[in-house]
Amino acid sequence: MGVIPQYISKKELDDQLEKVKNSYQKVGYKWNKAGILKFQKDNLLNKKEIEQTFIKFRGLIVSNVMNWLGLSFKLDYKVAFVDIDEYWMNWISTDENGDILLQYNLNKRHKWLRGSTEFLVFHEICGHALQASSWKKRISEGRMNSFWGLVSVFTSEQFMMEGIAESLFYFYPNNPFSDFGLISLHTDHLYWYAWNNAHIMANKNIKIEEIIEFVQSYLPYLAENEIKKGVVEKSKDSLGRTYQYIYGISLYYHRLIASKLSKQERKGYVYDIYTNAFTPEEILNRYKII
Repeated sequence: MGVIPQYISKKELDDQLEKVKNSYQKVGYKWNKAGILKFQKDNLLNKKEIEQTFIKFRGLIVSNVMNWLGLSFKLDYKVAFVDIDEYWMNWISTDENGDILLQYNLNKRHKWLRGSTEFLVFHEICGHALQASSWKKRISEGRMNSFWGLVSVFTSEQFMMEGIAESLFYFYPNNPFSDFGLISLHTDHLYWYAWNNAHIMANKNIKIEEIIEFVQSYLPYLAENEIKKGVVEKSKDSLGRTYQYIYGISLYYHRLIASKLSKQERKGYVYDIYTNAFTPEEILNRYKII
């Protein structure tokens, strides 16, 4: 994937945990197993609510992000509801004709909670769909190498694609989320930070009991069987070992990049990777991360 695996520090994990605790407390809940279960019970969305909140937030934010970046094109994609036993809640892909499909995964493995559609619209549409559509437009105009029309989930471009989709909040000039959207953002980031380290542990043959204890110290709502399933995906499945690792580490590095830039420079970075392609090494060297 073009990046060397490394542990995220306890300080970074603890700081992110504090963000989650504060966001829960703000809406009247505690970040412990009982508090999380109550939050999930009180704020679970049905299929109709998922669709309604998706449409509402999409209408509020997508044009704003395009205007912020100065992007001008028609954003076309299809939406499908699926039931697949996979780690993802949303999945966006393009076919051989360049048509974009956004899938919502309603499998019992996932809980669609109030605020989750806000974060996922920001990630999937303002992140992936806008970036892919911009690349597609530039390729058709001859301003970008057509090679970049062929992307996969196990090659190095995913570092910038998943990295910016996950971290776009830290580059965007204002907060687009409700309090519940912020909960979704902060918990998702904590999830991938914790799993970044657990992913490495799983591939170093560390005992499963130690991995479970570590993950549950940050994500107390995850049952042992869920963690064991995640460990298998991230250590035994060839695709899972590569692609699933990129989320946490690319998020970490992109947040670090955002922290080094001015407001205008953050906008410039997003525009640059929405109109060009770079390797992880090029990005990390440019911002003196490595």
